Amino acid sequence: WEFVRCFVEAIMLSAVTNAVGVFWQGSHDTWRSAFAHIASGRSDFELYFWGCFLLVQAVFWGLGLSLAVVDLLQWPRFLLKYKIQDGKNQPLNPWKFWDCAWKVAAMWWTILPAMLYFSFPYLKARGVSFDLELPTFETCVYHFLVYLVVEEIGFFSTHKLFHHPLFYKRIHKMHHRWQAPIGIAAVYSHPIEFFMSNLLPVGMGPFLMGSHIVMWWFWFSLAVATTVNTHSGYHFPFTPSPEAHDWHHLVYNECFGVMGVLDRVFGTDKRFYQSKQSTRHKTFFTTVPCKQLDTGKPERPSSVFSLFF
Repeated sequence: WEFVRCFVEAIMLSAVTNAVGVFWQGSHDTWRSAFAHIASGRSDFELYFWGCFLLVQAVFWGLGLSLAVVDLLQWPRFLLKYKIQDGKNQPLNPWKFWDCAWKVAAMWWTILPAMLYFSFPYLKARGVSFDLELPTFETCVYHFLVYLVVEEIGFFSTHKLFHHPLFYKRIHKMHHRWQAPIGIAAVYSHPIEFFMSNLLPVGMGPFLMGSHIVMWWFWFSLAVATTVNTHSGYHFPFTPSPEAHDWHHLVYNECFGVMGVLDRVFGTDKRFYQSKQSTRHKTFFTTVPCKQLDTGKPERPSSVFSLFF
């Protein structure tokens, strides 16, 4: 039966991939025209520096401040039922929020621009493309899969390193002041951690692949949206589950990775998969809060596909 399940999952994934591929090819000229309009009159440096910087800021602050409204004002009230750790930051202390916000802003507006500025010559040497011809759908999928692998390895490794007693108090403890995290606390961290754990694992994938600049934009935006979601403190319907990383903030010493793959390999998720939270670690396609659903008994995922859905 396990073989049958994996076979069905493979067929479903193939069908979705083919459908997206057809859409991509059909709208290729539209995307190409849009990129040509953006790139017109702008240098490669401007496309890289300002494109990455402004997209990251728009996604991070757009999502983070929207979640902050819910935390600070406890409004709209219908969203409160999706809170993971009930009673924590309800409502959020305004002074604690502003302390987090200005420190995060300082990080985004100093370290990120510096990284983008000094990395540009290396991008050109690597052969990153700024051509008007966009990558094919197959290329995008291939590069995206590599990004996921590189980020999982890079983030798990550096995150686990910063939990070593030698580095935890000096560097990583700052991030864990938020035992019940909020959206903008996703990058509330020491500058060394911000660079090594938040920026490098995300940027290394596109750099190693020499990806087209639009892939950089897409990947950076997706990575930022994902980390805000996993720190949001809410398990909203139709979104990837933040339960594993919320558990990490609760217990400190489990669930170090992004996707959970290396946590399974190294056994750093054993208590999580004995907890009730693990039964909710999936995407729910219903507006009923997962805390009100019968999600079954805790058990380890039966397949790799089950790690994500």
